[in-house]
Amino acid sequence: MIVLGYEVAQRDIRAFSVGLEDVPFPLRVVETEVVVHPVKVFKGAPLSSEIKFRFVDGRSPGIIGPPQGPSGGPGFRGIFFLRRESQGSLRSVVDYYRPDIETPWLEEPAFDGPCGSTADCIANFLLTFDASHKARSFAGHLPVNTAKSMQLTGFLNTLGLLSALVGDVNPPVIRHAACAELIGWYALEAPAACGSPFQGESTGFDQQARVASLRKALSEGGIAWVAHRIGTSDRGEVARYLELLKRSPHPDTRVLAENLARGFR
Repeated sequence: MIVLGYEVAQRDIRAFSVGLEDVPFPLRVVETEVVVHPVKVFKGAPLSSEIKFRFVDGRSPGIIGPPQGPSGGPGFRGIFFLRRESQGSLRSVVDYYRPDIETPWLEEPAFDGPCGSTADCIANFLLTFDASHKARSFAGHLPVNTAKSMQLTGFLNTLGLLSALVGDVNPPVIRHAACAELIGWYALEAPAACGSPFQGESTGFDQQARVASLRKALSEGGIAWVAHRIGTSDRGEVARYLELLKRSPHPDTRVLAENLARGFR
């Protein structure tokens, strides 16, 4: 099951040591029980007002990696990935390192919009801004959440979610952060709203040079390049991408997309 919730409490159950081949000393780990109040279920049956799950928490000082344990501590929200064991108890799917996706920008779980698969729901949740959210925290987490969305829901759906964030209804800090991601991941496809005011400011490269390079690759590679770019050769998705490019703010890109679309029918 996949649950958005906030930690209420946690306690250590037992401590023990484990040996790893590439570590010259035993690692101290602790089995920990976490109490979570669920506020949204992405996958699984409805839950009670309080659930408990266990995970193995690394405590050795020599461990290098992400922070251990649920993010933020009591009161902070996160998305937890859990499995039910044969005896009915819950365990985290991820042990040792952080067992959740942190969501510190949330004040209230306001997003409850329509979505398809579980992966789409989580991606929508991570890349949908609401007025009740902490804007700077949301913007600060956008680079990581964009990468997660790419893994969860793919190239085109992530592009759509980011493009929605640059609308005038969102605060400038959100629009700016979204444009930085769009220019970085989607230089060729970025909407006109992410033009010169943002060019190079947050990405460290020349946007126009990147656009020209991608357009050349599109011209030379054609439909095969499009399929590689969007991660699928599905005809509907390829056609969807070409329609998007036909609305590009770059005239040369529009012409190229129209020519490819005519030959693709």
